[in-house]
Amino acid sequence: MLTTALATLSWFRTADGLYRTWLAPQDRYECIDPGKDPNPADIAIQIHVLMLLARADPPSARALCEALLKRSGDEDIWVYYKMAPPIVILRLMDLRKAGCPLQLPQARLQTIVPGQEVWIEATQLLQRVDSGEDRSTTYARATELLHELAGDDFSLLARTPPLLYHNDLTASVRRFYWSENSATRFG
Repeated sequence: MLTTALATLSWFRTADGLYRTWLAPQDRYECIDPGKDPNPADIAIQIHVLMLLARADPPSARALCEALLKRSGDEDIWVYYKMAPPIVILRLMDLRKAGCPLQLPQARLQTIVPGQEVWIEATQLLQRVDSGEDRSTTYARATELLHELAGDDFSLLARTPPLLYHNDLTASVRRFYWSENSATRFG
């Protein structure tokens, strides 16, 4: 099945070496409210495809890494994670381990969604712990943040859960997907 999956992926490769999100022609979409680009090449989709290719097709993984290195700051590939970077930040560790040292522009590692700063900091701390960067300072802040998150029986998680992703913000209806079903919504 892997051979078939890789062949299907190749049909949805863009001219600049990225991969489209939806592996079907637009006339076969169901329950998708596409935005201005009905089948975008999203940053997190690229990361997940690269992680697959790193194991199944290393030359294609290297080519995708090179394409990502050129395009990672481009507005049009930040479709589903523009306001929700924690998943992308977490996956940077996996990319590094897969041989793709992607560095994202600092502006892409921030959000305007109230209350999400703590989750961005938590994912960045995990990344620094994983890389062994500045151990004493990183571990001290990570421990402090874990105590803050655990406070009041982890109530922050219920009050302000991490925003995992959102739909295309140019779609006719905006949708946001949180880690916990919560009345707190943005937009």
